[in-house]
Amino acid sequence: MEQNLYIASCVSDGGIYQCTLQESGKLSIRSYFFADRPMYMAREGNQMYILLRAPFEGSQESGLEVCSIDSEGSLSSCGQIAPTHGEVACHLSVRNGEVYLVNYLSETAVKMPSCVVQHSGSGPNLLRQEKSHPHFITITKEENVFVADLGTDRVYVYDSDLKLRSSACVPSGHGARHLAFSKDGHLIYCANELGSTVTVFTFIRDVLHPIGTYSCLKKPNPNNTVAAIRLSEDGKYLYVSNRGEDSISCFLVQGETLILQSETSCGGRCPRDFQLFGAYLVCTNELSDNVTVFRCEGSQLEKLDAELHIKTPLCVI
Repeated sequence: MEQNLYIASCVSDGGIYQCTLQESGKLSIRSYFFADRPMYMAREGNQMYILLRAPFEGSQESGLEVCSIDSEGSLSSCGQIAPTHGEVACHLSVRNGEVYLVNYLSETAVKMPSCVVQHSGSGPNLLRQEKSHPHFITITKEENVFVADLGTDRVYVYDSDLKLRSSACVPSGHGARHLAFSKDGHLIYCANELGSTVTVFTFIRDVLHPIGTYSCLKKPNPNNTVAAIRLSEDGKYLYVSNRGEDSISCFLVQGETLILQSETSCGGRCPRDFQLFGAYLVCTNELSDNVTVFRCEGSQLEKLDAELHIKTPLCVI
């Protein structure tokens, strides 16, 4: 069965590429929608929500564009671009039409159109943690909003109106970047960009409890940073992308612990994002302008001869 997916190309003449992933693993471009430096996307129903890095003339403020998706999967703009109340909006989440996003450089979490929460704080890494840097946000079906902040080494838990419920730390200097969730919401996995680690939390009565941190690499590499994190549909395997090593790490999930099983070359440079599509993993390699496809077989990834060349691919959904 063919699958429909979208890839964001973050250059001034880039945009969103609608692609088809065939049963064989072959990937092909089906349509294109122009967008000025798209950073991230989220889909709900027949609408696509796109973060644009700096679409307003004379301003560095980011923007949110909403598009409709037709029966063929093509995108068309629904109207004006809305400001995100900050610079470098890098992640968003949508539930029942309500949009939540974070602005990396402006230290803010936002519930559109106008609820803005200012983060503060810093970490020990003077180059990367000189201030708060929110990097991930999601709202769950229980209406908990989670924010991972790379600058403060914290994961924050808010209610749906962005009122703080609790927060918890990852190891100092590790830099909380992105989260993945078990199906029952009891376990939360935090990819720590600067430490090349994953911290496992339990989530009980609105409170996160850290229970272990695991290296994503078999051998230390101080030049590595992790990016995306995804849990397999059956919850047995956790995948993390490594920039520097340029690889995908796979952990076996055993209860509340992780066991590193494999590292596989991503087939490019700087694997910023990847996504699981059934038996396949599709990876966007930011610095080599290519998108690679892997077949997932347990903890092993088999690279297929099915890559696409797309400029600065940042996101795939």
